[in-house]
Amino acid sequence: MATYNRIGMLDLFEEVVAYLPEAAEPGPSICRAAGVRPVEAATNQGILAGFEGLARAMTADVVLLVENDCPVIVDHAEARRQIQHARQLIESGAVRIVRLRSLAEPGEAFTTRAKFHRYFPAEGASGTERLNAWLRRLLRPERTRRALGEAVLHDQRLAVESGVARLDAEGFALTTSRHIPWTNQSVMIRREDFLASVIEVAKAADTRRRVNGAKNIEIEMNAPHWRNAEIPIAVAPGIFTHRRVGSRGY
Repeated sequence: MATYNRIGMLDLFEEVVAYLPEAAEPGPSICRAAGVRPVEAATNQGILAGFEGLARAMTADVVLLVENDCPVIVDHAEARRQIQHARQLIESGAVRIVRLRSLAEPGEAFTTRAKFHRYFPAEGASGTERLNAWLRRLLRPERTRRALGEAVLHDQRLAVESGVARLDAEGFALTTSRHIPWTNQSVMIRREDFLASVIEVAKAADTRRRVNGAKNIEIEMNAPHWRNAEIPIAVAPGIFTHRRVGSRGY
């Protein structure tokens, strides 16, 4: 929240809400002092329940959902530019979801880049790395197809050349859910769409995998139904990174 206050980012929104599981001071007071409405829950029921509680507590049509460890890393003007364009894309019907995690500085726990380069080596890769990548592409065509989709996040030149995405005038990559996964971090979406096509689908998903004993949305959403839906998505240059402060026990 300190990074948001530093650039005056909260002024860009009509409604700002923080969902506080296991709420205790000074959390609610910090929120109120920053002009953020706290929604307090007595217990922590996990990521999915937390996002649902947050969305149901809001009234806005289009919402930007940000986890508590996603500081903003751009200035006010750039944040405003990207947020305004993201909203225009959603309101025009061009896309249903906009991802706003930074491509240049995605932050901690971002492992897909290394996996992508196993199939499509970075500039300056050794001859051995290039040979191994060629063999993987030859022997694992389905995984290669999925890796190519992730070029939207790691090599947009390749993504455009291969037809996976196209870039608009504001530098946003337009693609679909066939190519990139759902993420909980820094996404803009219509609130009702989020509740109906993300939260309810994740709640109904038949999976035993859990994070800290609860569903987390990403596990449940990143399945064949997501890829087959071909949901139009925009990937922004990004304004948030991922930086954890302290341990949450998982």
